[in-house]
Amino acid sequence: MLFLITRVSNGLLHVGDFVALYNSSSQLNNSFTNFFAILPGLYEHSLYISNFKEFMNVEAEGSANEEIGISINSIEVNNINYSYNANKQVLFDINFKILKGQKVAFVGPNGAGKSTLVKLLLNLYSQNSGNIQINGKSIKDYSRKSIMDKIGVIFQDSQIFALSVAENVLMRPINNVKEDSEIVKNSLNLVGMYDKINSLKCGMMTKPTREMDPDGTIFSGGEQQKIIFSRIFSREYEVLVLDEPSSAMDGFSEMDLFSKVMRIYNDKIIILISHTLSNVVNCDMIFFMEEGRIIEMGNHKELMVKNGRYAQLFTAQAKGYL
Repeated sequence: MLFLITRVSNGLLHVGDFVALYNSSSQLNNSFTNFFAILPGLYEHSLYISNFKEFMNVEAEGSANEEIGISINSIEVNNINYSYNANKQVLFDINFKILKGQKVAFVGPNGAGKSTLVKLLLNLYSQNSGNIQINGKSIKDYSRKSIMDKIGVIFQDSQIFALSVAENVLMRPINNVKEDSEIVKNSLNLVGMYDKINSLKCGMMTKPTREMDPDGTIFSGGEQQKIIFSRIFSREYEVLVLDEPSSAMDGFSEMDLFSKVMRIYNDKIIILISHTLSNVVNCDMIFFMEEGRIIEMGNHKELMVKNGRYAQLFTAQAKGYL
C-alpha cells in the first residue's frame, strides 16, 4: 500500500489504478492466507485416511471356508465367557441350547450383555473361553459369509444408507430389475411402506436421505425402522435375531410386524432381545440376564410362578398400562 501511495504521489499512478491494484493485492494476500490455513487440515485428514487404510487391510481372524448347509437345526452355547479387556468381563459362564422352530428371548436391564452375546453368535467377536456350536459343529469351522447368509439380524442401531430404498432393503446392488423390484415390493408391503414409497417421484429408487440427492426423502424414525425391518423379508434366513428393532415404531406397527415375523419364520429359530416384556410373553424360552449372567430361564408362566426378577420387571411394566 505504501508503494502504491508513493506512486500516486509522484503522479505515476492514477487513483483508479491505485484502488484496483490495492484490491487485487488484498485478494492475493487472502488467497495465500487461506491456502496455508488448509495445510494443517490436510495433514490431519491424512492421519485419518492412514488409519482407515490400515483398518481396511486387516485380515479377518480365521480362515474357515465350510458352509453351514441347508438349515440350522440347533445352536448350542457352552460355558461362554467374554471380556472387552482384562479389567471388564461382560459375560460369565453362559449356557443354553436352541432348537429349530423355537422362539427365545433374552431380557434384562441395560448392560446385561444381551447384544454382546448376539455378536458372539454371529462370530463377530471371539469368546475368551467356551464354545458355540451350530448343528453340533463349532462356529469357528464355518465361514463368516455362511453365517451371515443364514442368520438375519436387525440391531437397535441399524442404519439407513445414502442409497436407494430398494438397495437399502436388498442390502446389495440391484442385479435383475424385474425380480429385485418384486422382492422389494413384497418386503415393503409386509412392513406397510410400499404405498407411500411407490407414491414418491422416484418410487423405490428414492434415496432415504438428501445427502447425495436433493430429490431424496427424509423418513421419520419409525418409517426408517420399517425400511430396515423389511430387510429380513427380502430373503429367507434360518435364524432371525431381533435386537430392539422397533423402538421408534408405534404400538400398532410393532404388534403387526412381530405377528408377521412369527408367522413367516414359524419353523425357524427366532432370537428376540427386548426391554418390552409384552413382546416376549409367547416365546418358548425366556432368558433373564443381569450383570453378564443368565439368572433365570423358563417360559413366561414358569417365570411368573417363580416370582423372581423377571416377574418383578414384568409386573412393574404392566402397572404402567393400568
